Amino acid sequence: MNIFDGRYEQEKLLGQGAFSEVWKVRDTQTGVTLALKIYNPTGNASDDGNEMLTHEFALMVNANHKNLLRPLFFATSENRPYLILPYCEQGNIGKMIGKMTEEEAWKVIRDCASALAYLHDMKPPILHQDIKPANILLSDNGDYMLTDFGVSTQAKQSLSRVSNQEKDLLSAGTISYMAPERFSKKNLPIMANDIYSLGSTVFELISGMLPI
Repeated sequence: MNIFDGRYEQEKLLGQGAFSEVWKVRDTQTGVTLALKIYNPTGNASDDGNEMLTHEFALMVNANHKNLLRPLFFATSENRPYLILPYCEQGNIGKMIGKMTEEEAWKVIRDCASALAYLHDMKPPILHQDIKPANILLSDNGDYMLTDFGVSTQAKQSLSRVSNQEKDLLSAGTISYMAPERFSKKNLPIMANDIYSLGSTVFELISGMLPI
């Protein structure tokens, strides 16, 4: 198995996209199972994205809420910024699409809305901007937790070297959850965008379809 940054044994690739990849890893120093999120996995991006992500990590690490998967550690290895996060054995809730009961959907709304209210009340406020089933994890104690918050679209794009066409394809699923106003000429993210995306997510979890 590969050892990342001389410490984290990469056991399984959990997911990947245009900007990052996520691994299940074992910390060789402690034996603890963790999640490793590597931004700019090719190591070819400019330093701008790395610096931006470093600044944004300072905001993420202060987000202390039980329904947020808060990073444990941040560093850079060979021009690849990475986060160490708690590992959630049950993964994200994408597998529940079309199968979720109304009672469980209310719990998703309660947990995620509580996390969003906390993020939006931070100084400065943090907008999630990418709420979807893949970014909601189920913890071992049954809580729903938002992940992938606090990293701006600008930082992600700075860390990516894929073509514009590839970006469009890889973000197609995310676009499906975006509020209509995000497609306007101004296209400035606001708190209401997150609320819309959460509503779209819950609608899909219950019905198996995204709202038209």
